Amino acid sequence: MNTRFPPPTEDQLREAYQRTQLARMGITFEAALQDRAITGSLTGMVNSDRRWAETTLGKGSQRIERMNKEE
Repeated sequence: MNTRFPPPTEDQLREAYQRTQLARMGITFEAALQDRAITGSLTGMVNSDRRWAETTLGKGSQRIERMNKEE
């Protein structure tokens, strides 16, 4: 179990659900959350977004600090 991030909120899971094709397949958000595999995939999507943001924002702030030192 990943303890690096807190459990995703319902809004985060809903946003991840909307990026999938599950609705087009006739699977509602509520039904998706009842399936452990789908819930795990949606949670993985949220955590992946969090890792990306953590890395990208960290690198971006380092770059800004370097740019400010050069001035």
